[in-house]
Amino acid sequence: MLQYRAADKMVLVATHGRGIFTSDVFADPLAEFEARTTWFVNRPLPFIDLSLAATSWAWDFDVNINPGVDATHQNPTHTYTSTGNYTVQLTINGGADLETKNLYITILDEPTLPYSQEFDINDGGFFPYRLQIAGIAGVANRDWQWGASTSSNFNAGNGAATIQGAAGWATSLNENHGFAQRYALESPPFSLAGAVGNVFLDFEYRAACGTDAGFLVEYSTDQGLTWLRLGETQSSGLNPSGTLNWYNVADIQGIYNQPGFSQSSFSVFNPRYNITFLSGEPDVRFRYVFGTRSSANDGIQIDNFMIDGFISLPLRLIRFTAQREDTRSVELFWEASHEGEDAGFEIQKSLDGLDFQAIGFVPVEGEASSSQFYRFYDTEARPAAYYRLRQTDQIGPRSFSKVIFINAEAHKEFAVFPNPYTAGQPLRLQTPGVPEEAISADLFNAQGYSIGQWQGSLADLEKRIQTQIDPLAPGTYFLKIRKGFQEYTQKLIKF
Repeated sequence: MLQYRAADKMVLVATHGRGIFTSDVFADPLAEFEARTTWFVNRPLPFIDLSLAATSWAWDFDVNINPGVDATHQNPTHTYTSTGNYTVQLTINGGADLETKNLYITILDEPTLPYSQEFDINDGGFFPYRLQIAGIAGVANRDWQWGASTSSNFNAGNGAATIQGAAGWATSLNENHGFAQRYALESPPFSLAGAVGNVFLDFEYRAACGTDAGFLVEYSTDQGLTWLRLGETQSSGLNPSGTLNWYNVADIQGIYNQPGFSQSSFSVFNPRYNITFLSGEPDVRFRYVFGTRSSANDGIQIDNFMIDGFISLPLRLIRFTAQREDTRSVELFWEASHEGEDAGFEIQKSLDGLDFQAIGFVPVEGEASSSQFYRFYDTEARPAAYYRLRQTDQIGPRSFSKVIFINAEAHKEFAVFPNPYTAGQPLRLQTPGVPEEAISADLFNAQGYSIGQWQGSLADLEKRIQTQIDPLAPGTYFLKIRKGFQEYTQKLIKF
């Protein structure tokens, strides 16, 4: 079936068994966009273009403070350096239409550790969103909500509007959790780069969910591109030492038959998980994923979220990358800030990923609390190797960065061409041994700041990276490709 919608000049096509498709071929230009509306200083924030019939874009991310064009590509990333409320404006097609969202973005101070959030005053910068449902009849139309519950069981029936205090997060504040639903609640990003000792994630929950419903906790270390389940059932004996009251059900249909939490009780439970294995990661995020298939009940309440139980080094690693320069040498690049009498970074190398040996030391530079960039070249890097940084200060505590693997001859594993690159040329990626599915790509400028992140097939990434890099100024950029635990980084020169 083919239908023309006069209201917005959209063409709609319904096919047998293949879904409904739309086209804006006749539509007037209409500017629209979206972004996460609460975010944090010094963290890249992606903006998504939702415009119709747009061929050019002019973004102003702080029109109420510093008017002017900040970006001209379709889906940019912007980093705010000061807290406050920001008005964002998108102009398309040289002024054919514009969309202004007043005080759309609220920027908060970056969370510091130890971290504790009771959710009484605000939502803590946690972000709710819906997830695509596979193989479940129904439409995901629920979201996690912040406030005090008015649902019959949690409040009127049991006087349990919140777990503690004035507010908290719940799968729904005033109705049941719904049939055939799957939705997520994502935490702010945390830096565990300077964590020393055991680190724990704690929270409280109360549950009154259906028999096939429940939730689990996932984590991400790549800015939310990929998510992994945190832990196994408590009875499995597979969780790290110190983990308490973790998943109580091994197979919950609503979360794709994974282990998770599922209760029909108004008692408050206090799970605790040892996340020390994430120490050294500069960007760690957690999310609660709730799901149900064919049952409905009041749902889940979450409160008193904490990350605690460690010593934090004054030396803070912000980012750490590496790339092969040629068959003999590897360049390590990192950014860090420091306070007080910090010592520096010991560079360590391993051929097997287990036995690391020091190959150099770089002292800290600059004034306390300032951010500095560092480089180190390993000129004896013929074989494949693993690299990490050992951070030290004058009083003794030490922590390690994440581990980066560099292949023996990176050009055989990953290459981007043409290189140097000129805008308008077809951009191609060579990734022998890396399947086209589930490839992630990050583009950085010469200072190490993220310009864009993508995930998809090889052909899709080539198109999206080219669209992103074509409007950029000539210079040096770095493209990182990730598949599983393997990372490949290539320097890209743009003329």
